[in-house]
Amino acid sequence: CRLPSIDVEGPTVAPPPGPARRRPLAGQHSCRQPAKVIVVNHGLLHGEETAVFADAGYQGASKRPDARPGVCWYVAMRPGKRKKLDKASNPVDALMDKVEKVKASMRAKVEHPFRVVKLQFGYVKVRYRGLMKNTLQLKTLFALSNLWMVRRQVMAP
Repeated sequence: CRLPSIDVEGPTVAPPPGPARRRPLAGQHSCRQPAKVIVVNHGLLHGEETAVFADAGYQGASKRPDARPGVCWYVAMRPGKRKKLDKASNPVDALMDKVEKVKASMRAKVEHPFRVVKLQFGYVKVRYRGLMKNTLQLKTLFALSNLWMVRRQVMAP
């Protein structure tokens, strides 16, 4: 599933394309083998991004072999490392903390459309109706969330 992309000039969001159909490999669901989580960077981006703001789980994503050239990755600092910063007496640490706050504010812009979809339109649980129906419902809800977020500009006299 790709990440939604935020328009820099406005509050609208391009919806994620929906989940891809994946088939388990032979022996993948065995009780003896631990589950492995692999993040695929090239599958998360749609190709027009110039900057990616991500949480601390994406550290090292820009160094992976499948990372796209020309994309700037702004990845958050790990919370434990940020707590250890001495903001009061070290000006460099205070500046690093301000940079982390800017990164967090950019990530918060991506989270707002999800809040609208969940709270305004009640999409809190996924019903298993098939990938195509769920994907179409998500795209419709993200389109409605775009209208919801610009409703004051549209209704203004």
